[in-house]
Amino acid sequence: MTERKHITKEEINKFPGFKNHEEAVSFLKDKFGDDFLGPSRETKLEGRKLYSYSYVIDRETFERMGAWIFKNKTQIFPTSNPETKGFTSSYQTIYIYEDGEIVPGS
Repeated sequence: MTERKHITKEEINKFPGFKNHEEAVSFLKDKFGDDFLGPSRETKLEGRKLYSYSYVIDRETFERMGAWIFKNKTQIFPTSNPETKGFTSSYQTIYIYEDGEIVPGS
C-alpha cells in the first residue's frame, strides 16, 4: 500500500487556476479518485461560500472510523481510546471556495 501524505499549500499552488468551485472539484476528483469525498458541509466565511471535502489518506482506518461512528451514533470519539486510534489522521479536510480557491486543512 502506498503511503499517502496530506496535501500541502505548496502542492495546491502547483495546481492550475480554477474559475469556480466545480472546476476545482472536477480536478481533485480526477487527481485523487475515490479518495476525494464530499462535500460534507457548505457554509459561508466572510461572505464567501465554502465547501468542505475529505481526502482519504488511510482507507482502512477511515472505513473503521465510519463503522465506529455508525455503531456509536456519534461523530465525537476519544482519541486516547485504542479502538479509535488514528481516526483523525486517516483523512484531511480540504476547503474549496465558490470561486475555486482551495485551502488545505490540517
